[in-house]
Amino acid sequence: MYSNMKFFDSNPSGRIINRLSNDVSVTDDQLPRFMHMTLENLVYCLVLLVGIAINFPWIGVIIVIGVFMMTYVLKVYRPSNREM
Repeated sequence: MYSNMKFFDSNPSGRIINRLSNDVSVTDDQLPRFMHMTLENLVYCLVLLVGIAINFPWIGVIIVIGVFMMTYVLKVYRPSNREM
């Protein structure tokens, strides 16, 4: 936001638009594949945790405590990471 305008003044608008359209094209091509892989891994992890909790019920308590601890760590970590 605070960058200098020299780049935009010295490069033609067609070149800048070409770079942006190429990036958008790559994002549009890769985003569905990555979303599919992410959802597939999320379902795999949830099924694995449920299977473990069914076989060993006492581990379900540990999993719930771990989720709350991870949520707390992320709440503390994110603001400090943004400041860096």
